[in-house]
Amino acid sequence: MSKANKKILLFLVVFGFSFNIILPKEGLDYYKKLDRELTKFISHLEERVAYLQKEIEYWEYQLTGFRRFFYPRELGIRQIVERWISDDKAKLAKTREILEEMKVKRQWAQDKILEIETGSVGIFDIDGSWESTYKPNGIMAVYNITQTEAAFSWTITHPDISGEDTQNGIIQGNKLTIEFKREKGPHSTGKNWVSVTGEIKESETRKGILTATKIKWENGIIFTRKEK
Repeated sequence: MSKANKKILLFLVVFGFSFNIILPKEGLDYYKKLDRELTKFISHLEERVAYLQKEIEYWEYQLTGFRRFFYPRELGIRQIVERWISDDKAKLAKTREILEEMKVKRQWAQDKILEIETGSVGIFDIDGSWESTYKPNGIMAVYNITQTEAAFSWTITHPDISGEDTQNGIIQGNKLTIEFKREKGPHSTGKNWVSVTGEIKESETRKGILTATKIKWENGIIFTRKEK
């Protein structure tokens, strides 16, 4: 069993929630069963969140009576109720944290199902804006990549760079190749085309699409996907 599934199983034991977590070998059946089991667990966590919220609201309402009509003999009761509320708030925060983590895990499983059923895996998605470690004159250059299937090009957003063209950008597995020409600005190439290769170092699956999140180029520059 993978570390991720062991972690899920630990959550189930802690929360006293029991169902069959024995999963088949990785593949379509594996991800479908993981999706079903996580859906059950998420439902349980959502019920627990609702229960704890009601408990907190109830005891906070009761406390208003203790505060309004305070007598010394009620001090012990008030302290007990305040401790209950504090404990329930801590449980609520932890439950919500685990709930969000399980939702992310379920989305991952659903993305895997979509990948296998549609055969969408193949070409990495690199389309979008990328922050970079390239900082001419101390200002970061942002690369805006446009992709059509396995072909791509880019433009650069930087106050000191203009007139950069690209050609022959191609994605082959996790390897990237592109040629660029920069007539003006730092590291100008004049009218000469320069070829550069890169490698996708980090990626994740987003709604069935294999999405690159970090690219390292042979010249040492690193691209990190700029999230919206």
